[in-house]
Amino acid sequence: MAAPPEHLRAKTVADLTRWLEREVGPRLRKETEAIAHGGTALTLLGIKDSTKDVDLAFRSREAFDGFVSALGSLGFSRAADFRANPREVFHRLQNPASIVDVVDLRFPTWNNWRLSKAVLRRAVILPLSRVRLVRPDRDAVFLFKTYPLRETDVDDLRTILAVDPPDEARVLELFEDQDAIHRSELSVAPAHEPSLFSDTCSTALTPRIPPMFSVPLPRKLPRL
Repeated sequence: MAAPPEHLRAKTVADLTRWLEREVGPRLRKETEAIAHGGTALTLLGIKDSTKDVDLAFRSREAFDGFVSALGSLGFSRAADFRANPREVFHRLQNPASIVDVVDLRFPTWNNWRLSKAVLRRAVILPLSRVRLVRPDRDAVFLFKTYPLRETDVDDLRTILAVDPPDEARVLELFEDQDAIHRSELSVAPAHEPSLFSDTCSTALTPRIPPMFSVPLPRKLPRL
């Protein structure tokens, strides 16, 4: 996800859920699954007070296109459309008049992360009109923040560690699950995209490089 402009207004949980339920949901033709990511997921989890942009992913092209169409009917226009990963579609839509003024949408993955059965096991579904909003749990969001590990991701990782430290065992379990999925796909077809699990990603999951964080990482992450 590209960094959001600094002038964007902050969106609280109330802003997000009201917008989805009262504005977006009625514009959708059918029930549509949308997966919260990034700062959006952290705000819904109560780990952050607000988020500047709204990050959503979709597992089907039909759901993605339907959501884009719904936002278009609400006055949103496309501000960005690119593929850092050739297999992943990214659209940024903006509407300065809306309480939610910037929305980042991806299909079928989010920075190569998959909504696997292991992730869904602890995810929560929030029904908001015709939107079925999937909110991954804290541990999944923590893992997903370790790649591509931009400055904003590091800030969010610090926040999670300070507010609600993840379960190290579950984070590693989810990592292995995602790694297995990715490697199985690479074994079927040649890769034309950046590797998901680089050394940077792997080391971000362990306390071996504490200088990455201004808040020192504990030698063993606390468990719930």
